[in-house]
Amino acid sequence: MDRAAVLPALAAHLPAPDLIPETPFFYRVRDFFGPVSAVVQPGSPAHAAPPATAVPVWKPGKAAAPADVTVVPAEDASVHFTWADRSSDEAGFLVEIRTPGQAGFVPVEITDSDTTTCALSLLPDEQGSAFRVRALYYRPLSPVVDRTTGQD
Repeated sequence: MDRAAVLPALAAHLPAPDLIPETPFFYRVRDFFGPVSAVVQPGSPAHAAPPATAVPVWKPGKAAAPADVTVVPAEDASVHFTWADRSSDEAGFLVEIRTPGQAGFVPVEITDSDTTTCALSLLPDEQGSAFRVRALYYRPLSPVVDRTTGQD
């Protein structure tokens, strides 16, 4: 996944007039990757049965991608997800959403490893969205960078 696609366009320079002057901040970036499930919409049928044994996330291909993903709408404007865990070493799972009219998916929920269910409350403009589930694997952390406010 491209980090730039997730960050807002203003991420390079965000004005923050209410911050205390000369306050130090420290940042690290952690990239991630992982195979994704088939795209599903609430009420659509599940796809593909899991294999007999779990596969490491870092192996090429989609063998470790979550399978049998279902999204069930609830009466309270939320959706409930279930899936089959086909990976042996994921750090967790990332639920991604593509809202109507958008080209790409963005992260909307993260779960722990070995989790196979979660629920998500939808905002009004998220009704009719498509979803997918990613087996999450983290790359190493970036070096620490720091920035002190009020030094521009």
